[in-house]
Amino acid sequence: MPILASPRGIRTAPAIDQRRFPAQRHQPYEATSRLPWITQSPNAPQLFLLMSFLRRILQSLPIKQTRRQFAQVHDIQVKAAKGQTVENVFEGSTSATPAAMERNVFQKPLQLHSTRPLTGYMRTGYCEAPKSDFGNHSVAGIVTNEFLDFSASRGNDLRQAGLTDGCKWCLCVSRWKEAFDARSGEGDKRVPKVVLGATNERALEGIKMEDLKAFAVDKE
Repeated sequence: MPILASPRGIRTAPAIDQRRFPAQRHQPYEATSRLPWITQSPNAPQLFLLMSFLRRILQSLPIKQTRRQFAQVHDIQVKAAKGQTVENVFEGSTSATPAAMERNVFQKPLQLHSTRPLTGYMRTGYCEAPKSDFGNHSVAGIVTNEFLDFSASRGNDLRQAGLTDGCKWCLCVSRWKEAFDARSGEGDKRVPKVVLGATNERALEGIKMEDLKAFAVDKE
């Protein structure tokens, strides 16, 4: 007769009525193929009863279900008054943007350059030029077809970015300077016009202020 362990000590398991549980009619579930030593044991019915008993105990144990807490995110709407553009809304709230900490060539807060298309190294609309911007995209330029052709001939086809004649774009200092040096005169359209208020002060690292003013569309 099999011996079973219980919390009260070792006891003798009751005999199994072979009329109610004939060994030849007992067909365990798929565990028979996984645990052949059980089916081959002479005490297989008792072992399966014990496993069934333990399974019922485990199923009856209370399981605490934790609920994940999610932060509530509310939609943010930007509303413009009648006659006011989206750019004006951003210009009125530059203090809330990281670009407000950067300065233009006049040592004043950097102005928004373009949101259509969305420009800037950080794609914020500002010609931000962090230290990670090794190309120094700090010149707030207005591109022309002549400049787009010139840039494409130098291996940088800005038309692939969707730029067309008249688009505002934060240009690389070296590319603008290259077009400036290749100009045939002050009216050469290969040199993009410059918005000084939106041009980052880092542009002065590679371009003289007087050269920028020669093609500026705004004044101090």
